[in-house]
Amino acid sequence: MDDNTRAAAPVEAETRTVQHPSVVERYFTPRYKPDVKKVPGEDQCVLVHSNRICVVTVARCHPILSQHKTVCTVNFQVDKKTNRMDNKVTGKGKKGGQWLTELSALCHVTCSDQSTYTLYSCIRGHLVEINENLVRTPGLLTQKPDTDGYIAIVLPRLHEFQDQVGRLLTLEQYQHVLKQRQSQQQRLDTQGTNKQQQSQTVVQKSSAAAMRPADSGSSKCATAESQQVG
Repeated sequence: MDDNTRAAAPVEAETRTVQHPSVVERYFTPRYKPDVKKVPGEDQCVLVHSNRICVVTVARCHPILSQHKTVCTVNFQVDKKTNRMDNKVTGKGKKGGQWLTELSALCHVTCSDQSTYTLYSCIRGHLVEINENLVRTPGLLTQKPDTDGYIAIVLPRLHEFQDQVGRLLTLEQYQHVLKQRQSQQQRLDTQGTNKQQQSQTVVQKSSAAAMRPADSGSSKCATAESQQVG
């Protein structure tokens, strides 16, 4: 290797290690909805574009992802009357889509361990499209949750857009929630350990008491009887 090649090698190595932001990172702002429907840990993420397009996804801390579950089925038939796959929109304004509230169910997910989850819109607006690929390839939900494994695209009304986005947490706010959740779990774990240790102490004391000879009161009675006999 000549001197020119040696000089160029580190530069090439640096170039190869540079990580450019993804399309999601460049054009979308993540917002979070923790504990959806007050179910602890069932967090979702909404990727917000400046043109009001909102991409609904599963947050990384949702049990489906955090517990590395295997997704078997994604069912968009949310109830007897509503199938999200029947959604149809027309024109540039994407009119005619199903109307969603923040707590409208988008799909039901079944995992290999028989656990089931319902994923929600998390934002008010018209349903633009659902990700039909999840029906054919449900594993995308865990393999590529931010891209190919997205759940649905929702378009809020223009006059509600800022308000709806403001109801969701920023990344910094969500990280604060996660820290609080972790601290609470640590306290519960500590309390559980203390209770277990206390229970073990009680058992040990009970066992020790059971192994002792007759109590001193009985001994004194026996001694007194002996003296009387004498």
